[in-house]
Amino acid sequence: MDEFLSRLFSSEKQELYTLDLLAYTTVFFAVCTFFTTLFENIPYGRYASSRYGFPVSVKFAWFVQELPAILVPVCLLFWTRCSKASLLPNQILIAMYMCHYVQRSLIYPFLIRGGKPTPCISFILAFVFCTYNGYMQIRYLSHYSEYTASWVTHPCFITGSVLWLAGWLVNVHSDYILRNLRKPGETGYKIPTVSHREWLPPPPRTQSQQQYCRLELAVNLSNNPLQTLKENKVEKSRRVEAVSCVTPNELQGTSGIFSAKNLPFSQGRVAALLLAWPAVK
Repeated sequence: MDEFLSRLFSSEKQELYTLDLLAYTTVFFAVCTFFTTLFENIPYGRYASSRYGFPVSVKFAWFVQELPAILVPVCLLFWTRCSKASLLPNQILIAMYMCHYVQRSLIYPFLIRGGKPTPCISFILAFVFCTYNGYMQIRYLSHYSEYTASWVTHPCFITGSVLWLAGWLVNVHSDYILRNLRKPGETGYKIPTVSHREWLPPPPRTQSQQQYCRLELAVNLSNNPLQTLKENKVEKSRRVEAVSCVTPNELQGTSGIFSAKNLPFSQGRVAALLLAWPAVK
């Protein structure tokens, strides 16, 4: 796969530029999606409609559309030169990503009870997102992002990791609650009762958004664990301007407010920004 990437990119500098471009494109579509959902319901689940293409089985759609988020990273990790994958902080962050998508792609789809078919357009958009998001996140963490070993003991990393784990567990538990709203054989749309709502956290999509924000807290926050990147020849020829960064207080909201920091552009930060807004997926 290294040979394939070498044909696509003439240098690591060009690939790093492409990763940044993908991240900026993600932000652009996040903004477009945010304003679109002010006037249009997201076309899946309760609001699934034939106007967005022919229906696809919900279990098949969930499995296939999320699968690239697993397969692409696996290919990158096993068949490319992962110069930074041996670093402990990178390994933990990659494990967080993989844990989320293993659950969403290989476990969750087969536990769905009933559920409306997914419109073809939603299915295709989710498939495209998971494909390039898997490449963007894991390629950056496995080959370009460099953290010192001490980063795993930093309060930001520990806090973000604990919050991420809590969010992942809440997500899984909420799926269990929602599945059990339907009795065996039922396929209709179910709304939690008052007693359920007392214990039911935000919808699964919102939980995924929050999980990415917590992961971003672990990836990079107030300090600069990517300082050593500036020492290699790629970063010496590439001066990155100041970009946004999440702070712990800002993570209390779901709007994804960011403050400026003099840090290299982080694909993880873009994912947090994207998923802090309603997504087509």
